[in-house]
Amino acid sequence: MERSEVDNLKKVVAVIEKSLRMHVIWHENLVRWLICKRPLPDSVIDADAHKCCDFGKWFYGQANLHLRQLPMFRRIDDLHRLMHANTRDSCLKYRAMGMMAEDDYDNFLDSIANFRKELISLKARAESTLNHTSVDLSDP
Repeated sequence: MERSEVDNLKKVVAVIEKSLRMHVIWHENLVRWLICKRPLPDSVIDADAHKCCDFGKWFYGQANLHLRQLPMFRRIDDLHRLMHANTRDSCLKYRAMGMMAEDDYDNFLDSIANFRKELISLKARAESTLNHTSVDLSDP
């Protein structure tokens, strides 16, 4: 494996770690907005909400066009879009009715869990590849 590939894998792992942390914060804020009946920001209910979170800003950037073509990243893209679509739908219903149906809430939680699970799996695969590379990572 070439040094640039190793560096790219390291970047992917770092971004996934950061995105996992950011999605925990995003989820906590979303629950706070709903429970405390605070106004939902447009970034949550926008049709392009999947592009507004930190992960989306990185993932949908031009520099990652090649990554989005890979099957493992297409799966993450699908799950990420679904998570934000479920969130948007649930939040719009909540905004209109002042409550959220249990099925909507379950779909919302499931989509978050599935997205995180796939990110964790991708991170593990990238780390495994890094650990089994023939490149001496201590070389400058």
